Amino acid sequence: MRCYPDLDAAQAAARELTGAGIDLVDVFRASEFVPAIVDEVIRLGIPYLWLQDDVIHEEAVERARAAGVKCVEDDCIFREHAARPELRAAQ
Repeated sequence: MRCYPDLDAAQAAARELTGAGIDLVDVFRASEFVPAIVDEVIRLGIPYLWLQDDVIHEEAVERARAAGVKCVEDDCIFREHAARPELRAAQ
């Protein structure tokens, strides 16, 4: 899978490939990095932010939500997706 050095590059590639930007940022970083990631998500207009297990930064998530970003904190996106067979059926 292709990787990008930052969200700006990933957003540009997504727009070039699909005509749409990134729709979700899934964070596997230590909690102290979340505020800077939230800044980028807000600046780029990315609508969803998912913080994986043990990634918690309530102040940054509150700021993201205030900017209209839908957020999940301290949860595994794979586990949540696997628990919902109706999501797999839609693929």
